[in-house]
Amino acid sequence: MFFTPRFVRDLDSCHVTFTADTKVSVPGIYAENYIRGTVARKLVKEASDAALICESLTFALGIPEDIRKEVTASGNREEYAIVLGRESAVYATEECGLLFGLATLLQLADIGELTCKLVYDYPVCPVRGYR
Repeated sequence: MFFTPRFVRDLDSCHVTFTADTKVSVPGIYAENYIRGTVARKLVKEASDAALICESLTFALGIPEDIRKEVTASGNREEYAIVLGRESAVYATEECGLLFGLATLLQLADIGELTCKLVYDYPVCPVRGYR
């Protein structure tokens, strides 16, 4: 992984697999097609007996209050939380956070770390990038 998220809690040691049957829900935002396409191309795999099959992957604006309390959320506009399990979700305060959450999902997949867990992160600086 290129970075260490600010908060990670393992929920279980089982590996999570996204299949063609995983229902993907994305709010009607500018990046909806990009998110759906990236999930289909980069995350969908054949099911294996050893993995927990993810039934749904939801991208949603707003981080649930119970997660905000557990991770001591910063309120940064680019923050996001990922819950991986049978019903997975990427929550973000704003749309850009959903994209950063997707990028983290791809990194977790690349290093074989798609296990049942809660991940939370936000940028070190108030605004990402070079200005």
